[in-house]
Amino acid sequence: TAILVSGTGIAQVIPILMQLVLRRTYSIEDFGAFSVYMSLLSPFVVIALFRYEIAIVIPSDKKDATNLFAISLITNLIFVAFLLLIIILFKNPVISLFNFPEKYSYYLYFLPLGILLFGASQSINYFLIREKAFKASAINKISRRIAEGFTQVIFGLIKQPVGLVIGDIIGNLSNNISGFRQLLKADFNFADVTKDKIKSLFSGYSSFPKYNLLPAILDTITVALPVLFINKFFSAQYTGYFDLTQVAL
Repeated sequence: TAILVSGTGIAQVIPILMQLVLRRTYSIEDFGAFSVYMSLLSPFVVIALFRYEIAIVIPSDKKDATNLFAISLITNLIFVAFLLLIIILFKNPVISLFNFPEKYSYYLYFLPLGILLFGASQSINYFLIREKAFKASAINKISRRIAEGFTQVIFGLIKQPVGLVIGDIIGNLSNNISGFRQLLKADFNFADVTKDKIKSLFSGYSSFPKYNLLPAILDTITVALPVLFINKFFSAQYTGYFDLTQVAL
């Protein structure tokens, strides 16, 4: 518990400290648009994984846990492909619905990739916790924040607003690379994944999406809604100021 808490704490302190630099290199509108992007990403990640990632810690059989991990990746890929299709076909209605600033509308195309990477990192984290690889889990979170912050600062210095989004993606990519290395050390084996096992576990653990998915979505939406409403009825600038208050508090 101490390792997980300290790792999470350090991982949260890093982006707060980075704000001292980032708030001087990006405009308040840049942060407003990024806040809307993150507010869309969080609920979608919950939907993409169908809550099968939290089931990974339950089975005593490691092969079952490995197949649950595979299920979370599969549902993630299917949802991301569906979302990308929606964005391509209905980009303008989506922009209008959320009042997404036209200047930053291309951020939407990064959303599926961001969901895929963040969702995968969530699944990896639960598998590592199951294996009691607490130090590895903590290190992955810290490395993610360092990679994210470094990338955002670099893009900020060259005045590229998309750096906030790219930083989030690079951070999650770093987390995934580090996480997969940790999985291999924990004797994770994709050869244990079978079609029959996936079918069996998808049905056997269906109570997770059935009873836990909606509450989890509502939980993330309660955090996202203030950002989305402020952006919808006011502007990205006001959203950026609201985002700053959230970081400060």
